[in-house]
Amino acid sequence: MDHTERNRRIKQMIKDYTAKHTQTPEAAREALIREGIFDADGSLAPEYGGRRAGDAPTSDRIQELAKQAMVPSAHEGLGGPYMSFDREKFAELIVRECASLFEDDGRVQIGTLALCKDLARETILKHFGIKP
Repeated sequence: MDHTERNRRIKQMIKDYTAKHTQTPEAAREALIREGIFDADGSLAPEYGGRRAGDAPTSDRIQELAKQAMVPSAHEGLGGPYMSFDREKFAELIVRECASLFEDDGRVQIGTLALCKDLARETILKHFGIKP
């Protein structure tokens, strides 16, 4: 089987799986819980971006990334160089944070889920012109 045929078959498997498990909202929810994407209570599992106990709220995470985007400027003050906010660095940090949600978490994953996670991570980075 060549690469094109492999991709065609994978796409068909995804299409068939989606059709089967999205016939009703209940079936879709059960599939997401069974696959570990959602917890039994219906919230997004931490492995897929859901909150873990002790995680900082989103606004705190954005503030942390903003601090990381502060860079020394060419101007000096009494305490050393002034810091300036690098918008491009901030944007890259946010994109990398989003892409990291799809990194390998060490669990054994086979089939379409593993392929989709890799594709999602690569697509996000490529879309914003960021090298992995």
